[in-house]
Amino acid sequence: MKLNRVTVTGADDSVQPEVLHRVQAQYPFVEWGILVSGASKGRGRARFPSDDWLKQLIDLYDRVVYPPTISVHVCGQWVRDLCAGNWEWLYQNNRIGALFFRASRVQLNFHSYAHKVVMPDFTDALRGVKWQVILQSDGVNDELIRQVKDTHPDMVGVLHDRSGGAGILPRQWPKPLKGMYNGYAGGLSAANVVEQLRALEEVVGDETVWIDAETRLRNHTNTQLMIPLVEEYLEAAEPWVRP
Repeated sequence: MKLNRVTVTGADDSVQPEVLHRVQAQYPFVEWGILVSGASKGRGRARFPSDDWLKQLIDLYDRVVYPPTISVHVCGQWVRDLCAGNWEWLYQNNRIGALFFRASRVQLNFHSYAHKVVMPDFTDALRGVKWQVILQSDGVNDELIRQVKDTHPDMVGVLHDRSGGAGILPRQWPKPLKGMYNGYAGGLSAANVVEQLRALEEVVGDETVWIDAETRLRNHTNTQLMIPLVEEYLEAAEPWVRP
């Protein structure tokens, strides 16, 4: 198994962007998954940063030599809009647009609700952008993934997360989809990541993959991303990383 990226999702107003930069300097393989949604609209809530926080992150990105590696994780109505090839909301929101154009990847969070991709509007909208788009393999939208993979395999990656973002470990990790970049999420934590990487290695063989953790890196009230837990998680995963 070639683990080349470890994603920490849910950075919000509970942690300053400068802290992300400090952690990135120690663990260059970390990717910060930033959650955005039309319902939040930059007002700030648990896991969804405020507009002011996003401004601080963008300013930091532009002034440091090695900025944090960012992926944007899109939720709610904005996901349905993207699937339909509608990007108007992105260009109407300066802060979100600035975040997108500093990201390396964009993830569409289906959260186990059935979505429909309007073809070819969806893939036409992706032409010319620099991001890889991550689609969630959740047991509900797998046909959608197959459809996009068959037509534009270079545009998409797939995240295996059968918990729908609830942070629940699967009984068994699914096999990777051939010809795609595969990620794995659901219940990973600082305490179990070594055990789960061993189990994952038996499933994926020589494939290059990434992992993503969110829920179990927060405090029990879901009000704060716990940087000590993040650092423990990254330190435990580091021996497995092959950049």
